[in-house]
Parts: sequence; C-alpha cells; structure tokens
Amino acid sequence: MKIKPILYILIALTTAVLIPIFFNQILNLLVSLGLVGWVFSTVLIRLCVILFVAIAFKHVFSIFATTKKLGFVMVFLIALLPGFGLSFISPIYTTDYGLMDDGFQLEQKALLDERLKVTTNSNKGHAVYAFFTTTCPHCMAASDRLGTNISGGQTIPVYSIFPGNEGNSTKFLSDFNGESFVSCDLNNDALFLKLSGGMFPSIFVVDKDGKTVYHWTGDEMNYSALDYLLNLEQ
Repeated sequence: MKIKPILYILIALTTAVLIPIFFNQILNLLVSLGLVGWVFSTVLIRLCVILFVAIAFKHVFSIFATTKKLGFVMVFLIALLPGFGLSFISPIYTTDYGLMDDGFQLEQKALLDERLKVTTNSNKGHAVYAFFTTTCPHCMAASDRLGTNISGGQTIPVYSIFPGNEGNSTKFLSDFNGESFVSCDLNNDALFLKLSGGMFPSIFVVDKDGKTVYHWTGDEMNYSALDYLLNLEQ
C-alpha cells in the first residue's frame, strides 16, 4: 500500500475535523471582517467540511482497483451525508435558521432610555434592547455575537440591561465582546423580571416609534436573526 494516499487521507480528515471544532471562531471571524453574513458563512463552512471528507474518500477509493475510477462528483455525493453530520460537532442553536418571534412587547422604554442615558438624537431608528444576566451561557453567546455584528457593520445600537445586584456587568461585557454596547444596571428585580419576561437573554428589536418588531429569548436569536440585525438600517 502506498504511503502518499494514506498521508493525504490523514491530512484531509484532520482538516475536516478541525474545521467544525473551531466552527464558531471561523464563523465569527468571517462575519466580523464584514465579508459575508451568518447564514452564508455557516453554509460555506459546512461545504468546506464536506469537501475535505470527499477528498479523504477519494484517496481511500484510489487505493482499491474497484473504486479508483470513481469520479469526484460521485465521491462528493457519497461524502455529503457524513461530511454534513461531521460539521455539527460544535454546539448549535436549537433552530439555526428562521426568524422567530413570540410577540412579547418591551414596556417602559422611556424609563430604560433614561437609565441608559439615551438621548432623543441618538435614538431615531431601530435599536436592540438586550436583558442579560452575567451567569447565563446563552447571554454570553448572544453578547459575543451581537458584538461581532457591530464589528461586521451593524449600524443599529445595542442597549444592554442587567439586574443591579447580580454580578459585574462591566466585566461581562468586556469578556463577551460587548464593550460597544450602551449599558445600565436596573436596581429593581421585580421591574427587571417584568420587562424582560423572566427568560434570558431577552432581546427586543424596537423601531423608531418604540414598537417591538421582534423578541427573542434563550438561543432564539439564531443565524437568521443575526443577519436580520446586520442588514437592518438604523
């Protein structure tokens, strides 16, 4: 058995495994550079995984006389299912794509604007109001990806609201890419729970008239939602 095909197989399979392991890092890099959006990037990354699996399969088939003449298109089709499955090594959203909305409305926006020190001149269009807690894993992921959106060209501002007696919000935003957000601590637990709905993160997209356009909780702010925010004009 030749050594060279085995080496090519190992390199291709290693690459096919490493790409999904670093899926989120690659995804964030592509979006933050402003090259492509979230949905397109996820498809592109998964196609790359399938391609490297197909390259590995092609070299495996080349070892055997009965399969060495298989064309690459056929090999790619054979690699499609295992490659697609391999691309989901990293944690994913419950539902990757599709805009979801539960109809929950943001109340007392004027009070929040006062706490956030948002002036009339700086709040003329759409905005994101994100209720976070500092210990919530989905809040950490949402903060990180909203920060990536801003790096990638999102023009609408992000206002983050934290419960006043729960952790260090400044450190949270520093750790999870939220330093560009306007932030405040709401020192009223009952009001914080009422406005947020009690599920975190609780993220509202609000238009210039103060009406809630979308509301997402938990991991519902998926790739489609992030692309929506990325392309939404202030």
